Amino acid sequence: MYFLKFNGSNKKEIETFIQSIEVLDNPQLIALLTLKLQQYKKLLEAEANRAENNNIHDNSE
Repeated sequence: MYFLKFNGSNKKEIETFIQSIEVLDNPQLIALLTLKLQQYKKLLEAEANRAENNNIHDNSE
């Protein structure tokens, strides 16, 4: 997760890696990696929203 969070270029590298796995013609592996990437994206979005909400709350005091 932090791999994706701290270096945006890594997200693209992971997407490229998933595309390269397609050559192996292993749909289950591709589906698993794609699902994990989507889960990480959602988790990072949730963390960003939580941090933003904390900043709003802290600034209102």
